[in-house]
Amino acid sequence: MGYSVVIGGKKTVPLATIRGWADAKRWIDKLDVERFESLIHLAEYAWTQGLPTLRSQILAALKEHPPKDDSVRVTMAGLAKELRGAKGESIFVSDGLSEDDGEDIADEWHVGDYDPDPDQPTKFPALRGKDPLFSNTSSTARPRKPPQQKPKRKPKRKR
Repeated sequence: MGYSVVIGGKKTVPLATIRGWADAKRWIDKLDVERFESLIHLAEYAWTQGLPTLRSQILAALKEHPPKDDSVRVTMAGLAKELRGAKGESIFVSDGLSEDDGEDIADEWHVGDYDPDPDQPTKFPALRGKDPLFSNTSSTARPRKPPQQKPKRKPKRKR
């Protein structure tokens, strides 16, 4: 499984593996934001506009700040090659799932609708009467205070 880029809303091209894109993003994060604004925007938000600008920034970054990792160099050079003469105004990075895919999974599993029955026994005694999925996420939860320790008494000296 990996990432693809959608160029101009029509052309889909494989980009990198999950690890490969993460490595590329780490390299991009080290670049100057004013000099490589479009490239950094692509890494941070998974989309950007201005394909010719993005292509020139990728080529400049590869020349001025060559990545130590060959896979990053290959990934970014391949992206620049795909952008040459590309039609359209924008590009976005996709993991292959649409926005609705996550919602379907949430609906199927009823995420957020879990309501444990406090009278129903559970295998885990510590969870009886508590919501095991959300018990530690309450915004009103107070942090536990550390147990109070009694001060140690100094042993009496024998005379």
